[in-house]
Amino acid sequence: MKQRAFERIGHLYPKVKDADGVEHTVITWLWTRTVKCPNSACACAMPLASSFELSKKKGKEAYVQPIIERTHIRY
Repeated sequence: MKQRAFERIGHLYPKVKDADGVEHTVITWLWTRTVKCPNSACACAMPLASSFELSKKKGKEAYVQPIIERTHIRY
């Protein structure tokens, strides 16, 4: 069953590298509304999120850290 599911929708879960270069499979998405930054020098789409935590499970804590780079944000 798992293999069939992966064949059908596996392309929706890409591989990404973490800061240490270790490859992981994306298993969830964090969707947020955005607003345009009021600073005209920036003008990037700022995420509106009450939290960037992905997991609070003890020993498996995970979060997304937004990094602002002039006119865009990376995570």
